Amino acid sequence: MNAHTPTAVRYSREAENLGADGLMILPPYYYTPTEDEIFDYYKAICEQVSIPIMLYNNPFTSHIDMSAKFVSRLTAAYEQVRYIKEASMDAARVFDIIEATDGVMNVFAGERVVESYLMGAVGYVNPYGNYIPRASYKICDFMADGKIAAAKKIQHLIDQMQNIIGEGHPTYGHQCYSKALAAAAGYPVGDVRPPLTTFEQLGQEGRDRRTKLCTMMTKLDNLVQELESKLAA
Repeated sequence: MNAHTPTAVRYSREAENLGADGLMILPPYYYTPTEDEIFDYYKAICEQVSIPIMLYNNPFTSHIDMSAKFVSRLTAAYEQVRYIKEASMDAARVFDIIEATDGVMNVFAGERVVESYLMGAVGYVNPYGNYIPRASYKICDFMADGKIAAAKKIQHLIDQMQNIIGEGHPTYGHQCYSKALAAAAGYPVGDVRPPLTTFEQLGQEGRDRRTKLCTMMTKLDNLVQELESKLAA
């Protein structure tokens, strides 16, 4: 999206006209707007498009934390606002949003997958799907089927991967590593664009971490296969 409301509206309309099935929209960033200003931002978009809208609550990047009460206000006002990626790191927020919206809002985990599902999440929007797709969907399948112990084992390894990434590029390392790991998984998509730190700029340290992460990717695939076999027996 865009922090300038008319531009965000234009982008949204263009996406709908091009055939998008839905939009995931972060609140306007940088300006630290009030709740009324954020509401008016979404209002302007909702009045111009008819496709579903997924709110994206990620205070780490947007510096805006949309409360359960505010999410309820948006949900009550606009029928197409029925989804949210909740990435505040507060798993209890999942429960709070469901309660505040009388169960109308479909909450998707953005972090802490197992805990979010236990609080009522119905899905997971994650940054790993391009390089650990099997683990990404199996953790959701296991939680949906009540196989919590299996899901926790997957999450434990994903958390280890996140720690390796965070130690090497703590500001927000997913971008350059996700590109490098997608290539390692057989899907070369190039590097990130400026001003983000590219994977090549990380030098040998980045390559060493990629090696560790690739080992973890293999370990995850083996774990998923093992869990599937055990649970099917």
